[in-house]
Amino acid sequence: MKKVTNQTRIIMSILLIAALAVTAVPVHSLAKGKAKLSKTKLALYVGKTATLKLKNNKKKVKWSSSNKKVARVSAKGKVKGLKKGKATITAKVGKKKYKCKVTVKARKEAKATKKPVPVPKPTAAATNKPVPKPTEIPIATPGITPTATPTQKPTATPVPELEYIYFEQEEVELKLGEKQFLEVKPYPEGAEIPNIRWEVSDPDVVRFWLGKYQEEFFDEHYDSYVGRLRAKVEVWLGDCGTTTFTAHVNDLTASCKVTIPPIEAELELSEDGTVLQKCKNADRATVINIPNSVTRLQTSSLAGCLWVKTLEIPSSVEIIERKALSFEYGLSACFKSIYIPSSVKEIGQQFFPEPCIIYGESGSYAEQWARENSYTFVVK
Repeated sequence: MKKVTNQTRIIMSILLIAALAVTAVPVHSLAKGKAKLSKTKLALYVGKTATLKLKNNKKKVKWSSSNKKVARVSAKGKVKGLKKGKATITAKVGKKKYKCKVTVKARKEAKATKKPVPVPKPTAAATNKPVPKPTEIPIATPGITPTATPTQKPTATPVPELEYIYFEQEEVELKLGEKQFLEVKPYPEGAEIPNIRWEVSDPDVVRFWLGKYQEEFFDEHYDSYVGRLRAKVEVWLGDCGTTTFTAHVNDLTASCKVTIPPIEAELELSEDGTVLQKCKNADRATVINIPNSVTRLQTSSLAGCLWVKTLEIPSSVEIIERKALSFEYGLSACFKSIYIPSSVKEIGQQFFPEPCIIYGESGSYAEQWARENSYTFVVK
């Protein structure tokens, strides 16, 4: 048997120490934990809450819900079930997103429990025990005032912390002349909402006032306003289209989309359908569709169409009479652009209070007329 030399012993000792050093290194120091949600699936009953957390993350998290009518989430990741359905809660950090599928179930109905049948108390005869005498009522001694028992003051209920704000209706459709209140509500109920900064994406679509009873007009030249909890929205001489109302409370927001559907012009034609005589609902119409049977636009036939911005004249039209687009006394439609086809061979004097762009074909009579009357002409 060969003897183990000193050199061999030294080498074996070094290898043993190195192996012990490797095993002593903790696992978490070798691999850093990745960020992940505490839950990727969550089941809630209506009215119940649960809190999601993004583990291994120190950056600011932005929470959102794919269906706010089913489940809402606060800025701290607290999820509340609102009605039966499904929603996806997303935690966004920078460009990365972490999702949790939430299923909201209807509330469980408590099972009816049978009331226990009361057991009759044993009488004195049955127990052979004497029936106790009734307690005597003490008689008040004259000159001695009984000591009043001090009453405790009710403890004030603490105001809950505001987690998020919302509108009961996230989409509203209104017609010209209709009104509706948009009210911001807090969650949880009873939480205080400080001043709200209102923002509207397209002030030309609707006009609105702020406050419960005040008639403070929202100036279309501003895109935001610090106001109260309610916005009185009224479609008042506005354009058709869609605009979004957004309420800002610090870093919390809530939005409601208001849609104004178009109102088509009711046109009155001659018996043979070749002459456009007038527009019956000129004060309300936002869209004009002239039929292809029309060859002539009569004087003042489209006057007073204040809310139609674009007019396209069909290729069947040959004559546009004097002031067909305006009244004799100058009140006209507010067209911003008009397409005149090459079929038109005669155009009378027109009056436009605002700059109007004339579109048409190059070399057409419409181009000649536009340039003679100092209107901007664009080849289309």
